[in-house]
Amino acid sequence: MNYRYLSRLTLPLLVTTAFLGAQDQTSPKPVGARPMQGLRFDLTQHGRAGAQPDTEQWIVTMQKRSFDLSEARAALRDGRREEIGKALVEKYERLVVVDQQPFEDKLKALGGRILRRWWINHGCLIEVPRAKLQDIAKMEEVATLEPEIAYAPLRSGGASMYIPSSTDASNHNADAVQASGERGANAIVAIMDGSFDSNYQSSGQPHQTFFRNGIKTAANNLLPTSNQHRIGAQAFNIPDLHGTGVASVAAGSAWTGLFNSDGHAPDAQKVGYSIADFANGNSNTSTLQSAWQTMFQHKLTNVHDIKVANNSYSGSPNPTNAVQQALDALANDMDVLVTVAAGNDGNTSNPAGNSQSCVNGLAVGACSTYSKVMASFSSFGPLPNAACVNRSWPDITGCGAFALMARHSDESSYYGASGTSFAAPQVAGAATLVRSTNPALSALETKAILLASTESIASQNPTMGVNNFGQGFLRDDLAVDLARRASTNVATWFHTTNSLGADCPFPMEVTQGRVYTAVCVWNRTAPYNNTNWGDFRMRVMQYQPTFTTIADSYDPNTVRTLYRKVTFTAPLTGRLWIVCSPQTVQNLGQPNYFAVAHTGESVEGNVTAYGQGCAGTGPFANGTILPAANATAMGNTRSLAPVTDAYPGSSTNRVQQLLQGSEQPVARTYTGVSFRQDDGVVANPPGGSVEIQIRMGYTTRTINTLSSTFANNFTSGWTTVLPRQWITLPPVPAAPNTNPASFLFTIPFDNVFSYTPQVGRNVLIEFSVFNNEIRDCGVTTANPGEARRSYWVDSVMNGNTAIVYGSTTFGTGSIGVGRGSVLRLEHVDGTGATPRLSTIGWPGVGRPVTFFGEQCLQNSGVLLNLGLSRTMSGTTPLPFDMTPLGAPGCFVLASNEASLFLVADSVGRVRNTWNIPNSPSNLGVKVFAQIGSFDIGANSFGMAVSHALELTIGDVGIHWQ
Repeated sequence: MNYRYLSRLTLPLLVTTAFLGAQDQTSPKPVGARPMQGLRFDLTQHGRAGAQPDTEQWIVTMQKRSFDLSEARAALRDGRREEIGKALVEKYERLVVVDQQPFEDKLKALGGRILRRWWINHGCLIEVPRAKLQDIAKMEEVATLEPEIAYAPLRSGGASMYIPSSTDASNHNADAVQASGERGANAIVAIMDGSFDSNYQSSGQPHQTFFRNGIKTAANNLLPTSNQHRIGAQAFNIPDLHGTGVASVAAGSAWTGLFNSDGHAPDAQKVGYSIADFANGNSNTSTLQSAWQTMFQHKLTNVHDIKVANNSYSGSPNPTNAVQQALDALANDMDVLVTVAAGNDGNTSNPAGNSQSCVNGLAVGACSTYSKVMASFSSFGPLPNAACVNRSWPDITGCGAFALMARHSDESSYYGASGTSFAAPQVAGAATLVRSTNPALSALETKAILLASTESIASQNPTMGVNNFGQGFLRDDLAVDLARRASTNVATWFHTTNSLGADCPFPMEVTQGRVYTAVCVWNRTAPYNNTNWGDFRMRVMQYQPTFTTIADSYDPNTVRTLYRKVTFTAPLTGRLWIVCSPQTVQNLGQPNYFAVAHTGESVEGNVTAYGQGCAGTGPFANGTILPAANATAMGNTRSLAPVTDAYPGSSTNRVQQLLQGSEQPVARTYTGVSFRQDDGVVANPPGGSVEIQIRMGYTTRTINTLSSTFANNFTSGWTTVLPRQWITLPPVPAAPNTNPASFLFTIPFDNVFSYTPQVGRNVLIEFSVFNNEIRDCGVTTANPGEARRSYWVDSVMNGNTAIVYGSTTFGTGSIGVGRGSVLRLEHVDGTGATPRLSTIGWPGVGRPVTFFGEQCLQNSGVLLNLGLSRTMSGTTPLPFDMTPLGAPGCFVLASNEASLFLVADSVGRVRNTWNIPNSPSNLGVKVFAQIGSFDIGANSFGMAVSHALELTIGDVGIHWQ
């Protein structure tokens, strides 16, 4: 490479490659409620009376089972819920019966029987003689044994404030988020409660609060309320006030009557799960557990793509309680952010005895609006459970005192009550806004964002601490802002190391003197019938040139919390590092995921085009979209393959895709392959790099005769079009792609593939991924310290294509008939094109970005011009009209601080990679680029030029040095 610098060169960044139960106040306690005293079975309690004399109903969960829910997690991850979700549910329902048969035989011998089964946590509801409980407790297969009791929505009156107070700028500030245009339309929130006003005054329509903008001729956002959503014994629409009120806080629209208001996410779709077993709204333990399993099943089978779920009922503080096991399984395995009420026992001798453990969700305490003083009734921690000593609790605080909400059966009035029941849906609504703003965010990342963006209320509660108000007061506006900056400020990582203390670093840009927050969160994973979850230590560190700790999350008094948080004042302007280290691991050797969120400075790295070029005599770059049916229609599914791994934790992937020769009737010279962003955003990573090899060739195999042995499929004429190398993938936009003609990125081939159509012959393209930047802590990778979420592309199912997929380390794989990515095979057509400039990858500190020029004159010189301005080049204003030079219609669009002479290849392409230094001083720097093709046939000046690019260098490089 030969850089030619002007005498006034001021572009040091280009010089080197080292470019550095409803919890409502004063209501009666749940039937049979009691404090849990550890993991041993308490047989002094009494379960609900059975149908037979002297029998009681108890809930059992089993120690082991022959299946787990990993296939369900994979179906969600791979976008295959519609394909296999129903079959998985049928499989789980079958296997849970088989696995419980030995226990059932013993139970029958004791005079008992099974009344209901659950596969979500391998449990069952049994009826057994009271005298035989000791025999059940002694069985080795029994993991937990607890009585069937009732939890109740607890109520009180005396309200004097209403929803707009809690959502205004002095409180949660959802109003500002809604004013910006985000009202939750891209997310579904589930409300598990006693009843919902789905048939307002027998009108056949739900209450006004469930309609878009409260207009009954508008969209009904209360999704179908068939019996599958009625879990309890009572009807879906019993005149119970609690559920409709809770729903209106989280995501309701303004109604007609007094104190009407929108909730946090009024345009979100609502799904009601009615759990009332009694007319007063009380619900049995088994019903709550069935409701969580039903949500799991609905998510798995794609009935409802639930993002957030709220349950404002009392419960058990024991994490091994069957209901809490089911709750945590839904959160971890189906990616649902769960919120629960912290409880209303704060002014009793048992301040959290009826509270839900909610390990993988968020338990919400209640404070008064405006004053933000904790309500006297709000339950406080630590939880009274011997297995969770020093687990701080609750997690977060919302407005819950004196709430006025939509009233069941009366749109002209309101429902008033106090309690953590109404603080929890404040958080649920905020979480819905976050996941609607950025649908790519996982539940774990959403939890991290909510905790990282809280407002401190320590000064309002000077005698209290995290065991009263958790990590602070909910702020919708700050959380949504962080969600919008997720590509730079949020990441999911995993570790599979068996050795503890392995550091996982994440960069954070700061400004000296400002206050910042960093949070690390993780879930407990299966099996959920124990408390053996992992623990992390999080430090914020400065490199100078050795590492110095700025802030440390270690606290011996909160060793059981499933998150770590630090708040600190930045000692410098530049880069700090968030370093997370596993202290204990729940499942050694298995991926254990954790998410990091921080409030640091961020600059989005991006590339935008401006101006226009002028025509030369180079060839037009074109493309053929395959399968042909998807040239004008988006695919009907999405896939991780072929550009990244087939499953999280794998660093290798091999995919062969058959492309029908009948859909390629014209001889072409294929120069590259492009991928399309999906129209249903599953993840939007900030991009990353993959080490990949691509081969193309012919096959006489058909869609239905592909071999599972990779070597058997290429039959002739294969070419390694891209030798093994690292390529950079761009960030995926948060908004779905609805334009079939829009492709996200192109991988240009180093070696073109000359395609000739022939009857009976199809094209085979093979992608082999040898490594990627998904970070596995404790494992050395080509770019240690990188973190990237799974990278999805638009794909088809039941299409005119097929794939074989597996690992590069094996010679065989699995066949997917009708499955494959939507590809655009690039080629050239005709002459007289305008040179075109784009980038491969994106401009981030510490990252390579490749300038890619095409449609230049073949085998001719090309000038790549780089500058720091688009308005002035020295003393010459830009754009500069080249007509006086003999190039009419051509303009100089970028200043000329540096230029590089390149030579176009045989199809008119040039490439040059710029390694952007890993230095915080480069954040926000703008660089402008343009190419000119030496083309004697273009005009008398002999040059055709492209449009220009404006590159903003962002905080997206995550290299660990």
